[in-house]
Amino acid sequence: GLINALHVCDFVSERNSEWNFAPSVREYLLRQLSERPELFREAHGRLLQVSRSPGLRDEFSEVPRYLLEGPGEAYHASALNPSEGLLKYTALALSGHRGQQWLGARLAHEQQEFGILPPQSLEVDFLEGMVYYREGNIKEAEPLLRRVSEVLANRIEVAIALHIIGRIDGRRSRTRQAETELQRSITILRTLGDAFGEAQVLHTLGQLVGRERSRSAEAEELLRRSLTIEQSRPGGFGEAQVLHTLGQLVGRKRSRSAEAEELLRRSLTIGDLQGNVHHQAQVLHTLGQLVGRKRSRSAEA
Repeated sequence: GLINALHVCDFVSERNSEWNFAPSVREYLLRQLSERPELFREAHGRLLQVSRSPGLRDEFSEVPRYLLEGPGEAYHASALNPSEGLLKYTALALSGHRGQQWLGARLAHEQQEFGILPPQSLEVDFLEGMVYYREGNIKEAEPLLRRVSEVLANRIEVAIALHIIGRIDGRRSRTRQAETELQRSITILRTLGDAFGEAQVLHTLGQLVGRERSRSAEAEELLRRSLTIEQSRPGGFGEAQVLHTLGQLVGRKRSRSAEAEELLRRSLTIGDLQGNVHHQAQVLHTLGQLVGRKRSRSAEA
């Protein structure tokens, strides 16, 4: 009877094959709940248990999708213990699917408005910034991630934000600023023991430094450090990407054309083994340009 009444009164609407409270109804109910601390903790505690326990879900005929994925745990954990919940939101930003991250960002923002989470939060800024960044919305992502990058803490969120902001500044020819940001990202990642994260930033830094021909040797050293780390990761695609960049850099010197070709062919082989057609096309283009320098190899190029 209660469920039917909710439908008759238009308190709920269907979205993504699930029934959801209308925004105005949801806001009213949340405010009512916040005025009853015992019920607030009991409701969030019970839903947090459901999000964490597959066994409990058997008690219900249907369980909302958000409880089966990361957003539910982060949301209800934040209501009971904001410090724990914020870490869950960061985990969602790092490993969740795009739809989960989008919902998590909305829920986190709602909790900020209700005073459950602090109005300024590194974790929420990072989650929202990453959602915008993965959507390709740099205009909205940049101020959020730049704010995270300015936090003086050895946190993975700060390291990733510095990497992204460094890439953005590098594209805008703010070379020295970008270099400082990328170096700081590497320092944090080393402190955290994140070798593969360090390899990715070394690759970006090598590309940035390599724009200046006078710094080619420095760029090569950065790329080779990145390559050494990537080669220790079985099946990792990062090795192929670094080999491609290194081949382009080495190939600038005609005297090292054979070495550059060998690097590019290794990159091509990895791309082929992994079925990455886009990468193969990019490397074949670079390889064709390299081989084409010799008139005797024009047909091959």
